[in-house]
Amino acid sequence: MESTTTIGTTFRIAKPGNDDDIHQAHTDTDTETETETETETDLAFILSAFDSALPYLSSIGSAQQWGDIPFSSRPKTRTEFAQFIRSSYRLSLLPRDGDGDGDGQGEEGGRWCRMILALRGETRVAACGLSTWLPDYLPPSLVDQIRQRLHDDDGSAPRFLYLNYLITHRFRPSRGAGAQLIHHALDLARHRRIPWILVDCWCGNAGGLVRFYQQHGFHPIGDAFVAPGKHKDGLEWRGSVLGRRID
Repeated sequence: MESTTTIGTTFRIAKPGNDDDIHQAHTDTDTETETETETETDLAFILSAFDSALPYLSSIGSAQQWGDIPFSSRPKTRTEFAQFIRSSYRLSLLPRDGDGDGDGQGEEGGRWCRMILALRGETRVAACGLSTWLPDYLPPSLVDQIRQRLHDDDGSAPRFLYLNYLITHRFRPSRGAGAQLIHHALDLARHRRIPWILVDCWCGNAGGLVRFYQQHGFHPIGDAFVAPGKHKDGLEWRGSVLGRRID
């Protein structure tokens, strides 16, 4: 499943860059323009998209959502994104489980992930990351609540896709691309016969982001939680996990 198109927006799997791209202090993208350079890697675009959101979040009173340190200047974050992209791309080259049709739906050790880019024309405008595991910053008590909520009636282990990342570039023609990526993720889940999609989000600033996901059919699962230092040392990050059952 190399690429698909929805209402003028093309989706494709992110491709890894070279090793040097992980260690660069800054991306090859001009964050404050709607253009991208010929040498911009997919990793550089994703970091630039997150960087582009920080001034906007600060302007609406949501600076605590991601902190004030540019994502492109966080070595650990750069490495995590690069590893996610590599795993996603490697898995996309595997044949589908059982039928060998080459659509990239294979899994390694039961773990699957996918980093997807949304493009308008030739311009990358948004990205999302999906996986089949829960992030390690969720407290054990919440993990238990999630697994109990998702447990199938036949007693089998719960199956879900987790929306780890969703970002649109503030300085590119990205209006509506985030919602399109959510619908694309729902289609992927249906294709894989996975009954749930989960996401966590910051629940500060009167819960505006929580309402965004609720508008797309997600509902809170379990208690709100705190992940200290998730985006910056000393920054208390309070979040909520939401889920949507796939019809």
